Amino acid sequence: MKHSQMICTQINQADSSLPDKKTIFTSAINGISVKVNLDDWDRLSVSLLHVEVTMTNPHAMEDGEAFIDKCNRLADRIGYLEESLKAVEVDKTDRIGIIRSYPPRVDGDNITYFDIKINGGDGSISLERVVRDIVAGQDRPGKTIIGYHLLSRLIDDFSAAAMDMFTGHD
Repeated sequence: MKHSQMICTQINQADSSLPDKKTIFTSAINGISVKVNLDDWDRLSVSLLHVEVTMTNPHAMEDGEAFIDKCNRLADRIGYLEESLKAVEVDKTDRIGIIRSYPPRVDGDNITYFDIKINGGDGSISLERVVRDIVAGQDRPGKTIIGYHLLSRLIDDFSAAAMDMFTGHD
């Protein structure tokens, strides 16, 4: 069973009538762990706060240029999030990458964007929505409403990217 199937099964079996449904769902198989933090869910969609895929035993990549290329490929691969994504910062020496919505969305006094962090040191890839208050200059977590199909696809794509980036295997 794939991580995405395990997570979606857990969500569907969870009690959706709880007054405060902020819940973390997890899966760990084949050297990869997945953590999905939801604000809410129903039978059609989820309100995603955070998703993280982590390799149990990541291996350092030898070529920093390959890491840059893989960050750019991940940005292209998850273009279905309906915002253009771009690797805005990549440190090929420390193997840390940041992919963000580019350009970010402007909504009144707020700027919102996807923030994807790739950390080669601990073998993790994570995504969250960020809301920046332009006036206060402060960030806060945001929500992303997506269907189960897109949540599954995101988990599967992050898992495949983690295998490729941190083990050298697709």
